[in-house]
Order: sequence, then structure tokens, then C-alpha cells
Amino acid sequence: MWICVSFVVLGQVLPLDILHKHPVDTSLTAALAKPDKVYKLNISKQDLRNIPPDITKLKKLHVLDISYNMLETLPDELGDLPLLQMFNAQNNNLIALPAQISKLQHLEILNLQTNKLTEVPKEIGQLHKLKSLTLQNNQLLSIPPEIEHCKQLEVLNIQNNLIKQLPPEIGKLTHLQALYAQNNQIKQLPAEIVNLHNLQWLYIGKNNNIATPSNFFQLLAQLPKLQWLELENCNMKVLSPDVGKLRHLRMLEIANNPIKTLTDSIGNITTLKVLNASNCQLTKIPASIGKLVHLERLILNNNALTTLPADIAKLQKNLKYLSLKNNPIPELEKAKIKKWLPNTLIEF
Repeated sequence: MWICVSFVVLGQVLPLDILHKHPVDTSLTAALAKPDKVYKLNISKQDLRNIPPDITKLKKLHVLDISYNMLETLPDELGDLPLLQMFNAQNNNLIALPAQISKLQHLEILNLQTNKLTEVPKEIGQLHKLKSLTLQNNQLLSIPPEIEHCKQLEVLNIQNNLIKQLPPEIGKLTHLQALYAQNNQIKQLPAEIVNLHNLQWLYIGKNNNIATPSNFFQLLAQLPKLQWLELENCNMKVLSPDVGKLRHLRMLEIANNPIKTLTDSIGNITTLKVLNASNCQLTKIPASIGKLVHLERLILNNNALTTLPADIAKLQKNLKYLSLKNNPIPELEKAKIKKWLPNTLIEF
């Protein structure tokens, strides 16, 4: 996953507009024949099993893409690419990272998703300019506490691993805007998460019981910029009234949880635009749903609903889509709902 970065001639990082003018080389052999003229190298999907140490000749290399190969290791010499800013090694068979990765002092984007990594070296903390770190689809058991030194990190993707807990030091990542940690074994968020004042996206579904601790929503309520919260399939039996304290949310995803009722306080999240409570065990929707006047999508399919409150009519101005598929709603009630929401696309 690439994100836009600002780029730093040898010894200097190129401005982005100048870098874009340089072609992308796609042959390592050809690149090594003209090492001083190579700024971007894409050797993905070439069935490579190793990267030769000679790659260090490419002293002006800013962008390196070695994704979708058969690499199990990376050469230590990779650390001798002084201007490298974007490195994509996704979809290989990497089992470890060399400690020398710490020498990539201009690195801003590092994509290591879909490999066989079991750990992240502590040297990751020496990448002080790192903005995006993608580690999803590996076999990681933990995240090293040294990550706290990646002060510029904005995006951290660790979903689909075997991580049991987030280090308290994650609270030092005050520039973090997005944390994707779905499908791990995380039981509880560290209290230090309240220090992530720029966090906007938090995806932590498929972590069994992560939302069970009594202070869970109280912690999240201290994140002033949190707008997207995903809690799908985490065995949440009760939606705490404290969810109503998340006054800046735009999207709340609580699908695939054994929740029987939505708390009345859901109506306090008046900024909400998307609410997905599908595949739960809902038997009732509170009248306070009518307070969500900015709601655009309401997804309630695969529940046990037989009716909706009349207050749902208050949503008719902005509600574009309502899914009620696979609920035992009588035809008479369906007619009422259609009358209350004449401009909404409703699926029964």
C-alpha cells in the first residue's frame, strides 16, 4: 500500500515532481549497467529467489519494488541504499528482515505484507522518517516496543497475524492516523492508546473479546479525531452505553457479534453516516436511532427484527440505503417503513 510522500541529487533526496520524471527500470541487470541513472526499480513478478549484493551500486535509488517474487531473505547490503524512500517487498516468502534495514534513514514507506515473518527486528525503531508500515498477512507474534521511535508513522497495518497484545509504547506514535489490527489475538487495548490524538481509523475486529473490558469505549472516547471504528466479529455480547461517548464517529461497524439490542446512547453519535449491525441477534432498534440525522447507510440484515421504531422517519432526508434482508418483518410493517422512508433504497 503506497501513500504519497515528499521526496529529499547523490546525497540529496529528489523532489517529488522531479522524481516522477524519471523512468521506472524493470531489469536489475540493465540497472546495474547504469547505476548512476537509476532512481526507480521495479523487479516484481520475475520469480527472483535472491537479490544480489551488487544492488548497493544503485546509490541514487529512491523506489524499489521486489514484490511477488520467491525471496526468502534480503541481503544485508540492502541497508546501503542511502536514498531509498519506498520499499515494497510484499508477497514473497521472507522469514526475517536484516538488522541493516535500520540504515535506510530516508525510508518513508515499507510494505512487507504477505510474507512469513514471525518477528519485526527492534532496529525498525531507527527508521525515524517512516510514515507507513504494512505488515499484514504474516505470522507475527508481537510488535517490538522500539516502534515508539518511529515518531512520524501515520499508517500501521498489522492485520492477519498472531499478535497477542499491542505494546504500551504504541502510545508514543502521536502522528498515527490509521491502525489496522484486525484478525489477531489481541484481548485488550493498552491504556496508552488514549495518546493517539490524531487517530482517525481504528480497525480491530476479529480479535476475540477485545471490546469486553469495561473501559474499552471509555478509552476510545479520549481519541478526539476517531471517525472510523470497526469491531466486527469480536464476540461482543453487549454494546456498552459508553459507545455514545464517541461523538465524532462517522462509521461504526459491529457486524457479526451476538448483540441483541442497540443501546439508547447510540443516538448520541449524531455525526454517524454509516452503521453496520448486520449478522447480529438484534430484536429491537431503539427510538434514539431517529437522532442520527446524518446517517446515510444503515445495514441491519440477518437479525431477528420484526419492526422498526417510527422515529426512523426522522432519517428520511439523508438516509440513502437501508438493508433489512433476512429479518422476519411482516408485510404490514414493511409498508410502514417504506412510507416513513420514501426516498431511501430499502432491501427486505
